[in-house]
Amino acid sequence: MIVRILYMLVALFPFFTGCSKEEMSTDWKPDLSESKPNPHQFQHPSVTPPQPVAPVSSGTDTNSVFRFSDLTFVIPGEWKQIEASSSMRLAEFRAQAASDVEIVAFHFGPSAGSIEANLSRWKDQFLKLESDREENLLGGKVRIADYSGTFKLAAAPMSPSFQEAPGYRMLASIIHSQSGPVFFKVTDSKEKIALIEKDFWAMMQSIGK
Repeated sequence: MIVRILYMLVALFPFFTGCSKEEMSTDWKPDLSESKPNPHQFQHPSVTPPQPVAPVSSGTDTNSVFRFSDLTFVIPGEWKQIEASSSMRLAEFRAQAASDVEIVAFHFGPSAGSIEANLSRWKDQFLKLESDREENLLGGKVRIADYSGTFKLAAAPMSPSFQEAPGYRMLASIIHSQSGPVFFKVTDSKEKIALIEKDFWAMMQSIGK
């Protein structure tokens, strides 16, 4: 008797609760849509959203480079490389501070003469030397020269005739490369050379940086 009563109660349970078999399905899952983060929702002030990382400056953002063989030079920011005016010139540069001054690079192959022979030839371009400085940089990879005095200003390239030009200065360097020495040279009045001197030496010491 008791068993019948329990059976009847079980059969009538959906009727009293108003639920169908489908509604009593065990496949029901909670709706979690409200718990998903809303990208437009205000975030707590203590939580800082990720910000893009600013690029780190390399120190040469405004500079270009000049490459030859195994060498890489950083061109000073106020300089620009222009088309070489002669096939004898490897490269040619102009400085904003002295735009009419020719800063030239040469390369004549592995057999371009010894360092001492080239230094001697450069000194002979002066009729009278007032100062004469030579120095090794970067462990001997670069040999620099700084001469000043009365310069033999040739009327034309390779011309034996010249005019005397007092108060001139020459900055020059010889750099070892796998393809033979590279020569950088600039000659003009002391006043103009003083405007580019710092950048010239900085470029010579920038090799490989």
